[in-house]
Amino acid sequence: PAIMVCPISRHIIQFMGKIRPIYALLDPFMGSGTVGVEGMLAGIPHVAGNDLNPMAIFMSQVKTTPLSCQNLSRIFMMVCSQYDDIIRRHSQSLQSVDEYVQQKLGLDIFGKNEWSQNAHEILLEYSRKKGIQTDIPSLRNMGYWFRPQVIYELAIMRDVILNIDDIHYRQFFLLVFSECVRLVSNRRNGEFKMFRMPVEKLRIFFPDVKKYFTDIAIRNIGKMDEFTHALSNKKTNINITYGDARHMDSLNDSFYDLIITSPPYGDSRTTVAYGEFSRL
Repeated sequence: PAIMVCPISRHIIQFMGKIRPIYALLDPFMGSGTVGVEGMLAGIPHVAGNDLNPMAIFMSQVKTTPLSCQNLSRIFMMVCSQYDDIIRRHSQSLQSVDEYVQQKLGLDIFGKNEWSQNAHEILLEYSRKKGIQTDIPSLRNMGYWFRPQVIYELAIMRDVILNIDDIHYRQFFLLVFSECVRLVSNRRNGEFKMFRMPVEKLRIFFPDVKKYFTDIAIRNIGKMDEFTHALSNKKTNINITYGDARHMDSLNDSFYDLIITSPPYGDSRTTVAYGEFSRL
């Protein structure tokens, strides 16, 4: 078992295609949908993927849905403009929230204390005092993983994205947002699992939510543009299912010509922590 990088599945598809025509491709442990994307690019008429993790389902659906680069760019500019407007209206309150929690309430935003466990209630009260109207999420130990100001900035960005009318474009930017959430959190970089940075690094860690979101969005809009152009006139029927790979009763066993997959790692030490990161 290993991460399914695109050249591996691409070369397998090309190799097997020389032996026999591939009409239907299946990945029973599809993860982020790499095999599905490569199947579409190869022009395989039917591609199916399955996974037990909702985040994997979400990623695969977004990655296998071609979208207009022009529309993505237009919506991206709209999201940034609306976000900036809200941030400007509450700039003083947002810039003061870390200080409020630490000095006014006397809580350590880097410790396992009342802030770590009750960040939702603390910020709701702060919002009422300052007139900030945004939906603060209620997540277990949220304060352990995020600074107060970062929580607000993420909440505002999420509110703006959820106002996008078209579901496919909304999901695209929610996926961009999900990577932004991970990168601006207090987690250590370069880890398969979630470990928090040392306190000395957290004290100088002031992530810019807008910059992270912008960089990720621009990169992925470019990738989507390449994807849609590479598809040209190819047409593929995509079937993504949520479930246990041991019981994929909705799939016809005799229908698929080729199965490409990377099965679960089977141990907690090296497994990519999809479930842990999904909680962020």
